[in-house]
Amino acid sequence: TGSANSQFRTKVIGCSADKCGFQGFGLGDAAVYCVFIGNSASNISNAAGVGFLCITANSQTPQYNTYNDNIASACAGQGFLFSGTLYSGGDGNKAIACGVGCLINASAGVQSQYISMSNFQTISSTTIGVEVAGNSNRCAINDVQAFQNGTNGVQIDAGATRTLVTGQSNGNSTNQLVDNGTSSVTTGLTLV
Repeated sequence: TGSANSQFRTKVIGCSADKCGFQGFGLGDAAVYCVFIGNSASNISNAAGVGFLCITANSQTPQYNTYNDNIASACAGQGFLFSGTLYSGGDGNKAIACGVGCLINASAGVQSQYISMSNFQTISSTTIGVEVAGNSNRCAINDVQAFQNGTNGVQIDAGATRTLVTGQSNGNSTNQLVDNGTSSVTTGLTLV
């Protein structure tokens, strides 16, 4: 609590957070080199609820945090949210039936940069599978599987620069890909 939180090299492995008020697992402030492996966040019904959150707060920016093999399910807000975060991401994560599977955006005037999510599955999101927004810069969504989401499988908003997306986007209700970003590279994304 307070205005000077810091977590350094914290590991959270094999834990579950179910029916939490707002976040299942959250990092903010000066959280650096933290690792989340094999955790699950589920049934977060608040509209702003997030399964796995990494966010700039109290004028501090989290950096170098890793999320591997985690599952977010039935999180009304986002499964994974990187908001004003630097040099973070992970591998093998899944978002199932969340509001947005993964959102990368800005917070408190800090744009997310160098966020990389590999082997990410986003299935049956209420709206968007993966969204890169808020002037995010040099983010990569590698080998995404965006399937049967409520609107767009992958969405890159205006202001996002140098976004890389590879993988598959299939069976989404509105569009498989919406790319309004600058210098995006989406040629490795199979649209079905």
